[in-house]
Amino acid sequence: LLLESWNAKRLGPQVWPLEALRHGDGFAATFAVDLAPHDLWLCVPAQFNVEEISLDGRRIGPCASPFGDSLLWSDERWHWFALGCVDGGNNSLFLTTNLKDEKLRVLLVGDFSLRTGDEWLWDDESETQITAPQPLILAGESWHQAGLPFYAGAVEYSTRLTIPVEWKNCRYFLEIAQTQDVVDCVANGQSCGVRFAPPVRFDLSEHLRAGEENEILLRVWNSAQAIEVALTDETQSLQPSGILSPVRLAAYPRVKWSKA
Repeated sequence: LLLESWNAKRLGPQVWPLEALRHGDGFAATFAVDLAPHDLWLCVPAQFNVEEISLDGRRIGPCASPFGDSLLWSDERWHWFALGCVDGGNNSLFLTTNLKDEKLRVLLVGDFSLRTGDEWLWDDESETQITAPQPLILAGESWHQAGLPFYAGAVEYSTRLTIPVEWKNCRYFLEIAQTQDVVDCVANGQSCGVRFAPPVRFDLSEHLRAGEENEILLRVWNSAQAIEVALTDETQSLQPSGILSPVRLAAYPRVKWSKA
């Protein structure tokens, strides 16, 4: 049985890199907003001493990490600035730092989606806009080609299905043919284990009920490589993330052995 219909949601913040270019004694960058998200933060690598930041001429002060429980987004690694609810249209950032280079890459971080033209997806060949969060559509492809181009963290997949009554005396195994990430499986609220490398196969025999509706939940974690790529623009080195193939639920008849 192929499980092709999954609801998906990211469990961490969306990320969008900005390239700020040298402008006078600082760096200038712009970003476009379609539908403004509720909250938006600017994230600058901690090795740079940020002296001042302004958004559309309004000075922005530093803040603590809004994701303080995450090592990836800790204050030790980043300088944080709360941009709040930004205006629709083009927004201008100006940063003053100790960096002497001609350009600086910084990150927009928050709960938002990316829009290119009429699509709620990202296209590296067209102008991309920040927009309010939209449903996440994942269909056997990498997150990075499905609206999460630089996402690092976990995505939760969930589905509900009814097991055929004819499978009552079977053992059930959930099999994922292609993924490079860590996968955690929960069936009807019960943990079925974690897999750190292929083959990804979970025994759900004690947790699924034949003839009834069941819920299967998968949490998938990728590495922090996507953040590194966002800061370097080396997109050709970006590794695919997520579940990259259909998920299969296999049923095998239970065999009872008896002594001759």
